[in-house]
Amino acid sequence: MNRVLFCVIAVSFIIVSCTTAPSKKDPVSGKGDSVAIEKSGELLEVINTINANSPDDARASFVISGNTGNKKFKFEGIYRYEKKGFANVFLMDYIFKSPIVKFYRDGSKLYFYYPSDKKLLVDDALKIDLNRYSGIHADFDFLFRLFTGHIPVLKGAGVKNCVQSGTDGFFLILENNDFYESIFFKKNRPEKILLMHKLTKKKAEIYIDSMATKGKSAFIKKCRIIAPEMNLKVNVSFSGTRINSGARAQKINLTGFGKGIEIIKVN
Repeated sequence: MNRVLFCVIAVSFIIVSCTTAPSKKDPVSGKGDSVAIEKSGELLEVINTINANSPDDARASFVISGNTGNKKFKFEGIYRYEKKGFANVFLMDYIFKSPIVKFYRDGSKLYFYYPSDKKLLVDDALKIDLNRYSGIHADFDFLFRLFTGHIPVLKGAGVKNCVQSGTDGFFLILENNDFYESIFFKKNRPEKILLMHKLTKKKAEIYIDSMATKGKSAFIKKCRIIAPEMNLKVNVSFSGTRINSGARAQKINLTGFGKGIEIIKVN
């Protein structure tokens, strides 16, 4: 599969999971003082509140644009999500509107259908290796939660430190065995997430530019994702967003693809 395309697809699913929030009981290490310890607990509560009120369902149209090196790209698509375990994303060429890939999630099962090749890849959300496809060291469900009204955090993470930036900004620094995650808050609103793989030192930056809200639920309207080592910059913009409106994700129907498709089971 074209690596650039899969990077874009991975970002479009950076759209239920078993990712967990860091425990408040984990100590703040490093040079954190009593103020940092108290503030880290406050920021963790902000994350927990956002995640606890994540939408039950969502639907939207979106545009993904950006560049990898000197190559520019632009796609559009349709997104639907149900918290009980279903999602689908249809990605299309921006100019010709021709379908590129149709993605379905049914519980932990992931289906990627490529109409032009008549190929269906079947993978597992708990086993999928994004690095193998795209060079991105990341957990699929971490990325998935970003576009389901959550502030994603590392599995098994603990608080490493909390550092003030300016008069009303704080960096909450988390870590697990494989990654560091730094979440920047301004006036207790998360605005930026920085991930770094401990072994490779590769980084990914996620900028949350604006959010749509309904009641206590929130959903990203615009964000930017930068992977410096891959020369990848991506802008994601949602429109016509409806959350908690009873939206239903389209379920996969293998017979609907017609005859002659090749099914490749990855996991």
